[in-house]
Amino acid sequence: GQIDYQTSKVTCHFRMEKCKVIATTNSIDKRLSKPLKSRFAILHIPPYTFDEFVEIAVRILGENYNLLADVSKAIANIVWNTLSCKDVRMLEHIGARIKQDDRAEDIERLVNLMIKYGQINSNTEYN
Repeated sequence: GQIDYQTSKVTCHFRMEKCKVIATTNSIDKRLSKPLKSRFAILHIPPYTFDEFVEIAVRILGENYNLLADVSKAIANIVWNTLSCKDVRMLEHIGARIKQDDRAEDIERLVNLMIKYGQINSNTEYN
């Protein structure tokens, strides 16, 4: 509940009752001190399975971009298998550029063009 913020120009100190901080990381940084780590409850969440990833794709791309389940599944398959990426943000990165009537071949062609012109690469890491 104690907030201490300090820069070379600004110093702030205040309290917030029942304050909670939620943070995520892809790995526990060994450089963090034990006293700092002790202030957090560390939860280990297992990575998605392919089936869970597809289910997430269908839901996100259907709700946000009105894409049909088959189109969403094709995007999930390309992201998971072709790009070897397991980040759901890549689904939206590609899904935002897809039309409802696009087929798997159209999506693959688009992804290849996005890779060619540097909009995405197979090593894209969203952190």
